[in-house]
Amino acid sequence: MACCVALALVIAHVRELLFRLRPSAAPPPTPFAPPARRPMPGVPTGKSR
Repeated sequence: MACCVALALVIAHVRELLFRLRPSAAPPPTPFAPPARRPMPGVPTGKSR
């Protein structure tokens, strides 16, 4: 288990070094989640079921 953690840390450091040397290789920043589309419970939606 410790070897997996060590390998993950090595990969993270290699990725960080790569992104510092080649900033264009970095993935685009992840945006926040989109706003909710459903109303809160108990709020009428205008639709009847």
